[in-house]
Amino acid sequence: MNFLNKLLGNNKHLPAALSAHEAIQQVRMGRLSIHEMLANLAESSLFVPLASPPEMDGEAIRAWKPSTVSKADGSQWIVAFTSPDLASQFCKQAPAYSYGLSVGTKWLLQALPPGHGIVINIGTAQGFEWNAAGIAEYKARVSQGAP
Repeated sequence: MNFLNKLLGNNKHLPAALSAHEAIQQVRMGRLSIHEMLANLAESSLFVPLASPPEMDGEAIRAWKPSTVSKADGSQWIVAFTSPDLASQFCKQAPAYSYGLSVGTKWLLQALPPGHGIVINIGTAQGFEWNAAGIAEYKARVSQGAP
């Protein structure tokens, strides 16, 4: 099995993930608000590098080892990408993460360990950090019916 097959598996989320990529670019150009970008991002999928294949229970993920990073302030972040090409580049530089999984962003937001943020497209010009406080605020706003 080649790397991209391992990384992408079922690529049914590919178009939505690319629209998330475009949303980040649009917000950087001032053509989209942060709230619009986050709404688009939440409706899309992200590619998460993994240290090993996920443990599955049928179609549900029972356990997984996503790529994480820490900052000097002690904050913890899950690494994710909006495109398979960016994820592939990261995995070439970090061979400990030779697997990957395409997941819905909404699922990822629910699966995040407490206090974790998501660093999207780390090390690229399309990078975006969604910190734990911002994620909590977004989830509270969405649960109240606001976009």
